[in-house]
Amino acid sequence: MKTGSGGNEEELNQLRDEIDRHKQEQERLNAVLEERSKEQSTLQKEKEDILKQCQANEHALAELQAKLNEQEAVQTQLKEANEAEARKFEEEFQAKLKEREEAFQIVLKKRTEAEAGKSEAESADLRAQIEDLRAAAAQQSESSSGELQRLQEELRKQQEEQIRLSALLADVKDAPDEVATLRSEKENLQETVDQLKTALSSREEAIQAERQRCQANEDVLAELQAKLNEQEAVQTQLKEREEAFQIELKKRTEAEAGKSEAESAELRAQIEDLRAAGAQQSESSSGELQRLQEELRKQQEEQIRLSALLADVKDAPDEVATLRSEKENLQETVDRLKTALSSREEAIQAERQRCQANEDVLAELQAKLNEQEAVQTQLKEREEAFQIELKKRTEAEAGKSEAESAELRAQIEDLRAAGAQQSESSSGELQRLQEELRKQQEEQIRLSALLADVKDAPDEVATLRSEKENLQETVDRLKTALSSREEAIQAERQRCQANEDVLAELQAKLNEQEAVQTQLKEREEAFQIELKKRTEAEAEKSEAESAELRAQIEDLRAAAAQLSESSSGELQRLQEELRKQQEEQIRLSALLADVKDAPDEVATLRSEKENLQETVDRLKTALSSREEAIQAERQRCQANEDVLAELQAKLNEQEAVQTQLKEREEAFQIELKKRTEAEAEKSEAESAELRAQIEDLRAAAAQLSESSSGELQRLQEELRKQQEEQIRLSALLADVKDAPDEVATLRSEKENLQETVDRLKTALSSREEAIQAERQQSKMLQDFIKNMNEDMKKREVHVAAAEIEGSQEDLAAQVAALMKEKLELKADLSQKIDLFLETDNMRERKEKENLLKIEELEKELIDAKVKKSDNELIQDLERQVEFSHSIIATQQRRIDKLTEEIKQMNIALGQEGIAIEFEKKSKRKSAEQKKEIRKYCDICEEFDQHDTEDCPSQTLGEGDFEHKSHSSLDNAVEEKPASKRAWIRKFCDHCDEFDLHETEDCPNPQ
Repeated sequence: MKTGSGGNEEELNQLRDEIDRHKQEQERLNAVLEERSKEQSTLQKEKEDILKQCQANEHALAELQAKLNEQEAVQTQLKEANEAEARKFEEEFQAKLKEREEAFQIVLKKRTEAEAGKSEAESADLRAQIEDLRAAAAQQSESSSGELQRLQEELRKQQEEQIRLSALLADVKDAPDEVATLRSEKENLQETVDQLKTALSSREEAIQAERQRCQANEDVLAELQAKLNEQEAVQTQLKEREEAFQIELKKRTEAEAGKSEAESAELRAQIEDLRAAGAQQSESSSGELQRLQEELRKQQEEQIRLSALLADVKDAPDEVATLRSEKENLQETVDRLKTALSSREEAIQAERQRCQANEDVLAELQAKLNEQEAVQTQLKEREEAFQIELKKRTEAEAGKSEAESAELRAQIEDLRAAGAQQSESSSGELQRLQEELRKQQEEQIRLSALLADVKDAPDEVATLRSEKENLQETVDRLKTALSSREEAIQAERQRCQANEDVLAELQAKLNEQEAVQTQLKEREEAFQIELKKRTEAEAEKSEAESAELRAQIEDLRAAAAQLSESSSGELQRLQEELRKQQEEQIRLSALLADVKDAPDEVATLRSEKENLQETVDRLKTALSSREEAIQAERQRCQANEDVLAELQAKLNEQEAVQTQLKEREEAFQIELKKRTEAEAEKSEAESAELRAQIEDLRAAAAQLSESSSGELQRLQEELRKQQEEQIRLSALLADVKDAPDEVATLRSEKENLQETVDRLKTALSSREEAIQAERQQSKMLQDFIKNMNEDMKKREVHVAAAEIEGSQEDLAAQVAALMKEKLELKADLSQKIDLFLETDNMRERKEKENLLKIEELEKELIDAKVKKSDNELIQDLERQVEFSHSIIATQQRRIDKLTEEIKQMNIALGQEGIAIEFEKKSKRKSAEQKKEIRKYCDICEEFDQHDTEDCPSQTLGEGDFEHKSHSSLDNAVEEKPASKRAWIRKFCDHCDEFDLHETEDCPNPQ
């Protein structure tokens, strides 16, 4: 017994030492837990401060949101489209996530049910074992059985408590994974913040560049406005000059009309004098006087026409000079517009470079988005790995629990065996207790290692706190940048929507990622809730089992009171030690319960992180709305740039048109010079011809009688004066012949420009009203509208130039058609003059022939007096004279008809050159009359063979006549009418044919 008692004391001393070490370890753990509680209180205070700051930030963001609401209306359609797409993606993702959660819940439920069933089975086994132990204890000695049962129950309770703590620590062991997840999320948030900073800086640079371009546009607009004012002043001056010109033209036209009427009256008086003097002249000078009168009439009409033309174009050079000056001013304006447009092109080039830089930034954002997608994939993989690890750990814990249950069963068997073999000293039971304590020590060491791992949680909390502070600083910086961005966007909203699709896609992907993160958080929260429920259920079950075990311990204690006195003190000490250990275990359980709250604290920190994430998301949303507003402005700017490109093309066309106009003007000047020289030469030729005619008139006047010499001299002097006036007017007309056309063209241009200015003014007024309506939105929009107005003015000037060009082309075509018609009429007139002169020659020849025939007939009458009675000869001669008179009358009718046609042609052609041409023909006729008369036979209708009087057929007819007259007077009287019918033949002057029809019956009159 003593040996056994000594061994028990040593074992009890070892147990005390072990208990002391446990106490030290527990004190260390208590200190650690106290530090953690202090840190938790500090974190709670910081959390409250952060919540206050977040509330302040939310208030500021609410104010910004109120300001942004006005702009969000513009983006409603885009947002609705994005939200629809996001909803569709979210619904698909939610469906998939729901399926996974349902599968996870089913697995978790099965595992929970399996563990519950397993725990119930283990509890039933343990209860059965306890009943067996009780039965075995009833068979043991009264001194040790109850105490051993109590110790066994205490050990079993501690083992169960260790199992529960192991499960809790296993749950807590997942904290590093959760911390790693939070770190990954923090990195993602940091990357998102960096991206937002980069996008914000690029947008600030774009806004600065747009400000510079806007300033340049304002300068160009001011310059164009000044030019428009100058052009309006020039238009006013042109209108005033035009009115003055119209008044002066009217006055001069009236004066010239009065002057022309006076001159016409004087010329009529002179003509009357000439007619009176001509009536007194001899028959040889009557034709010459008529020609002079016709020449005077023609020159008077020419003078009247030239006077009217001179009155129309007298002020044309001044007006042409004025209009040319105005054209030069307009050209200078166009040059300045070209310069402004070149500067606009440089600004556009710079804008394109900025757009390229934005595209590079978007490419970088796309790359970062791809990285985020890769990180998201890694998160999903880690989640799957976490699920697999959780399953493995669950299986391992289940296996471990089964092993511990088997071990407990083995221990119970050992206890049974030991109870059957227990000696009075209980040495075997003490050894078993020592073994159990050793195992508890090992379990305590394992728990200490786990707590050492958990001890790093404060460091993780500090890290999270630092990250939270960094995120708070980032939020503050973003809020500051957002406020400055609000001011910049409010003043500079004008960029284009070139990358809207890319941004929308990025936004959609960000929404997808946020949805995935939200789902992961929800799943994590559900898992935490399920874990908490299971922990509470396990705690309640453990408390019930502890109460039951306490009741059993009380029973064991009552049984232990009946042990021997030799072991009662030691057992009491052991009981006291066990009670203290139980208390310490309860305290450790409370501490572990506090440690168990660490996930709640982590959840709180996670909630704070989510709040910060929501703040960042709101900032992102605000920034996204700003980006969308900027994109709308970009779209308008892109439209403006397209319009500017179109206007640039039109300006290039206008420059080409102006170049063509210059070339045409130069060609027009060359043509005008050539035509002026030709007209000068023609005028000189006409003057020379008139001088020749004057010389002829002088020569003819020298042959007039002395009674008409004074009148002829006066007429010659009058002709000379009129010829000089005509030469002067012809020279002036040669200088300004095309001036009326140019004046009319310039007037048309001025009218078109005035209409253009009026249209521009109307458009400008409407644009100014639109600008007034849009001024509250953006000052830059006003500049753009003014630029559009100036571009519209340029385009309308281009249209006016095109209209002027078309009118010039039409005028040129009309002039060409008139010139062609004039040439045709002149050719026709020349042919008719030739025909008239030829007919006149024929008439003169026939008159000579008739005179010769009359002379021959007179001779025949004298010769026939012997053979015929006077009555017959007179009748024969009268018939021949009547025939000659009929021919003369016919020729006179033809002459009168041709003269009337010539007069009509003179009137139709403006009396230019026809009379002169007629005089030339008459002069040539007079010259030809001096030459040898060409032979022609009216009977044979042939030239150069013989004359009509020498015609063999006529000779033959006369022989027959003489022969028949000798035979019979009656036959002769009958043959003469036949001879007369042979002489009267039908002839057409138009067709130049005999025996077809008369001239008045011609079916094809010319």
